[in-house]
Amino acid sequence: MLNSLLIINLLLTLGSLFFLIFASNLVLNGAIGIAKRFKLSPLVIGSTIVAFGGILPTIAVSIAIVFFDPFNIDIAIGNMVGTNYVNLGLALGIPAFLTDIITKYNVFEKEIPLYLAITALVTAFAANADISQPEGFLILIAYAMIALIIFQYSSRERKSDVKKAEMDIPNPGQTNTAKIILSILSGMIILILAAFSLTYSAPILATSLGVSPYIIGLTLVGIGTSLPTIVASIQAAKKGYIDIILGNVFGGNIINLGIGIGLPAVFHSLKLDNEAIADIYFTNIYNFIILIIILIEMKLLGGNKALSRVSGIVIVGIYLLYLLTKIL
Repeated sequence: MLNSLLIINLLLTLGSLFFLIFASNLVLNGAIGIAKRFKLSPLVIGSTIVAFGGILPTIAVSIAIVFFDPFNIDIAIGNMVGTNYVNLGLALGIPAFLTDIITKYNVFEKEIPLYLAITALVTAFAANADISQPEGFLILIAYAMIALIIFQYSSRERKSDVKKAEMDIPNPGQTNTAKIILSILSGMIILILAAFSLTYSAPILATSLGVSPYIIGLTLVGIGTSLPTIVASIQAAKKGYIDIILGNVFGGNIINLGIGIGLPAVFHSLKLDNEAIADIYFTNIYNFIILIIILIEMKLLGGNKALSRVSGIVIVGIYLLYLLTKIL
């Protein structure tokens, strides 16, 4: 009986993750269609539209848990923390292994510092094991300011970069207005239903496996909801769209921290256990390691900031080692 229940909930969880990814792609295609009409730059499309589409499953699950199953808030917290680790470890590490990532100054000197700043803000709020509703509101305000700054960066780019945006998007999206609206609406409906399904199956799965809901959120749910970001980064690496990779990863993590943590905290204060606090602290160490790797390779390779194949192996290796310690 227990094995049957385990199998049913495992299939339900995996099915929910599949439809979350499918729905996020529908929303993403529609959003890219809108972005193309406004001729946004590749960095902004990667930092906002593509990144938001990739992080949408994570946010949907976290919000659904807060509204429908607040007693299992640990799954939402694990999901959000796990997603940031996956984005850095796999969505950045794997593309770096496939191709050298030469970062631009507007990424290294602007977007990465903004990501580090909002990470520090969330870490400070998490220190007392509780991200309160006022703190969630402040996180949302911080994200809104960061999003505005990123758009201001875009407005200063050359017209040639804006024209290049039409070519530098891995998925061109829809161009017909009716199809754009249908894609976004249908995607949102499926996304809500799949997120609701996951809030039901994931806690039962955790109980069946004898592990904490936080670990399920950190591993299975966190990795599953991050698959769109990983796939988008790998596709961009194969086609040489470096701006999309960097904007996708760091922009996605900014959105995850700003909306994925800030928005649920506004409706329900997030209680953190010691394990979650330790993982949030280690995120800052992981960020520091990646930053040091970029600075070292910049010194060795010259003026451009770079992540080479060796860097990719190191970044992925650290993530896998961290994941192994959690599983064990």
